[in-house]
Amino acid sequence: KHHEEQQKQALQEELDRLQEQNESLSEQTTPKNEQSIQELQEFSKEKLEEIKERLQQESQPNLNQNNQTKINNLDLNGIRFCDMPWKLIPDAPLETTIQTAWPEAKGPLGGLFALGLDAFNIMPRLRVLREMPETPFYGLTGALTMDQQTVTRRLMWGLFERGEVTALPAVNESI
Repeated sequence: KHHEEQQKQALQEELDRLQEQNESLSEQTTPKNEQSIQELQEFSKEKLEEIKERLQQESQPNLNQNNQTKINNLDLNGIRFCDMPWKLIPDAPLETTIQTAWPEAKGPLGGLFALGLDAFNIMPRLRVLREMPETPFYGLTGALTMDQQTVTRRLMWGLFERGEVTALPAVNESI
């Protein structure tokens, strides 16, 4: 997480530097160096767009707040993020049943309900997970596997499109 923040900060600093350089070049235009400046400005614009694209493509799960309205999410279009199936597929039958029984499950702590259900449901499957570590248990918090007595979770990818969250299809490789 810290490394991601450092990368984003470095990209933002590079973006700021290129914008300042581009503005500075605009002010220094003379007939003699106008073509060179235009070429540099085009290059800078391309680099700026590339950096903006890299900055805005991926985010952390806390970006996906279920209580946000579609209009509040419009400027998030195109951003990919990882999150648990509980939040990416909100109309799943089990989730709806739980939220009807316990309205608190709709709030920000809803993921804890998913975690509790996964803990309950994975208990009888621990032996299978231990003996076949490549076979995941698909729970409400993600795809759970076991490696050397440690349960590991793989999240799903989501994408903001037209202000709404779309779950991206999972890709499972098999040989």
